[in-house]
Amino acid sequence: MRALGEALKTFETRDEALLLLETLGTDITEALVPPLLRAALRVRDTLLVRQLLGRLPNSAAEAAVPLAVRKLLDEAAEGDDYRRMAELLDHLGLDAALRDLCVRARDSIDEEIREVAEDFGRA
Repeated sequence: MRALGEALKTFETRDEALLLLETLGTDITEALVPPLLRAALRVRDTLLVRQLLGRLPNSAAEAAVPLAVRKLLDEAAEGDDYRRMAELLDHLGLDAALRDLCVRARDSIDEEIREVAEDFGRA
């Protein structure tokens, strides 16, 4: 599993790692949520990561994804990052986490981040 996590971090091996994850159990996907979210920031990988995380049981997604999204956004605070994560949370039906993201985005000084709150805000 560690090798798969490392492969997700490297451009040269990311595609193969994502394809391999499609064939493995969701327990491995769940364990790799943080590096998968970082991969999802690349437009090229967004849909595949969304599909991979969509395979998780709802309880597993609720347990793993929101916290990982918060940590990721603590590190990367660009408008596109917020948008990708809002799209993911919406896709997964994680409404409470999406509301939290929108509250956070609404308080940002960055106009692009605030736009995410306007586009996804249901709170």
